[in-house]
Amino acid sequence: MKVQNSILLLLVLSTISLIGCKDDEVKPNQLLLNTDVEEGNNDPDYWFKKQSSQSQHNWSTTEAYSGEKSLHINTETIDSLDFSHWAQIINSNIPVGKDVTLKAKIKSELSGEGISLVIRGDDTEDPRDNDGLAEQFITTYGNTEITGNFDWKEYTLKLENVESEIKSLTVFLIYLQNTTGGVYFDDITLTYD
Repeated sequence: MKVQNSILLLLVLSTISLIGCKDDEVKPNQLLLNTDVEEGNNDPDYWFKKQSSQSQHNWSTTEAYSGEKSLHINTETIDSLDFSHWAQIINSNIPVGKDVTLKAKIKSELSGEGISLVIRGDDTEDPRDNDGLAEQFITTYGNTEITGNFDWKEYTLKLENVESEIKSLTVFLIYLQNTTGGVYFDDITLTYD
């Protein structure tokens, strides 16, 4: 009877410890921080934004795929000269020689060109200090159209074989020119194989 009780207690404790694990803790090959965009005070931790003159960025509490928050971009007036984005820079533990995969849950109420996902690899730790030319670059633009009205859907982008000179990877969630409406991003991951 003691053996059965010990086994039962061990099974219960194992189940409780597995339930208590967050997704980020289970995925050691995750490169982004705050992937569910729930952490932060006035803005989501680790995420930064570039706004065009017409766009509005916010940390939305009205829509979320999981949790309570998402990244949001909206504009009511077409800006044909500029684009805007949410982004995150990774400049440590670069997985040289590996493939990296960006996944994002997206909800769209867009007209026009829409949005694109981008992975950019630079030979500097902060790509904002770079001359504008990326060492490696891949985008959904021109390959996968992300526009129109749709509920939460996952989109994926893969950068193959991160080169040895890459010192930073940047993920961009870009709101393209000639677009109006709103878009939400949640559960954004960048993992390596």
